[in-house]
Amino acid sequence: MILEQAFNGLPEVLLGSPYLAQEYEEGVVAAFAMSVLQELNGRNISNPLSLVCLEQAYALPKGSRRGLRYDLYVNQGTVGVSSAALARFHYRKHNVLEAKFFRRNPRGTSIKPAVTASDAVVQLAVDLVRLCCLPYFLEPKAKDIDPDVSSKDIGRYLLHIYDLPPRKYFEDIKDDAGNKTGTVPAWLDGLLKPGQGKGLQFVVERESSKVRQEFPSPIGALKISFNATNFEQCPTSLEPERPNYHCYLSRLDSLRVELEKEWFEFDELGEFVESANGRFNIMKSVFDMLGKELEQPGEDQVATLGSIFNASIEVGVSTATATMLPVTVHAEDNSGTQGE
Repeated sequence: MILEQAFNGLPEVLLGSPYLAQEYEEGVVAAFAMSVLQELNGRNISNPLSLVCLEQAYALPKGSRRGLRYDLYVNQGTVGVSSAALARFHYRKHNVLEAKFFRRNPRGTSIKPAVTASDAVVQLAVDLVRLCCLPYFLEPKAKDIDPDVSSKDIGRYLLHIYDLPPRKYFEDIKDDAGNKTGTVPAWLDGLLKPGQGKGLQFVVERESSKVRQEFPSPIGALKISFNATNFEQCPTSLEPERPNYHCYLSRLDSLRVELEKEWFEFDELGEFVESANGRFNIMKSVFDMLGKELEQPGEDQVATLGSIFNASIEVGVSTATATMLPVTVHAEDNSGTQGE
């Protein structure tokens, strides 16, 4: 529940005096991390910095030369309140968050998004696929495996923040013929409505050509069904000359991923089932298509979410030694988001 409570305090960190307004994705993620730290400090958690990490690598499939990083990791395992009853409220010990920040165009006299509608949809779709397919844990099968790390202990969150009312970013959505439709994909529409979104589906083959280009074969056949709980923090009035953060935190409560004959799924309690090697095969395919080429052998192979043991997964390091990493600030450009 730490991330949900931190989300409630996010506008204060983003806009309260004397805090500086954030204009890039890295700054927004760092602000959310600070809000998480405030929650941990409020509970008198020992060494809270060791529980919050930025820009950490997903566990890398053996033999892969590509890597991806998630924006934020929060370890709730040492908070000491987990229970079977609390798990029904989606309390998880290990939490992965991907984030997107869409800003207004700082140039010109008109106030409009700095990213095209199709690009905004693509960026959210890629983060959704990452969250559903890549966080990877195994049930402990030996005494030397961390007993607190298992498949059911992963929380998956998508933080998406808009500098204008969010639907303004999708008004110019076009179909494959180039005709403006303004129709938001059903899965994205479900993430923009506060409360529980049930039966949402992301099917690559049904998406626009712009989205399909980002998911080449073999992941062009990817199908994801999921339920999400969405939290919303939006201003009650707008101020044209200042940031107007519209904040959404979408928590993935359950999901099913299919790729050809392979599949895996998690239910609301985190219970996991799969086809034979389904999760690893899908994960490997997603890494190979979406991952970035590694500069050096072994780069990004550190998995900081706990000890991961499997013949197909490289062993990582424990989160007990993880620390907050510095945020990289990129030079200003005219894109809608910054970072991966």
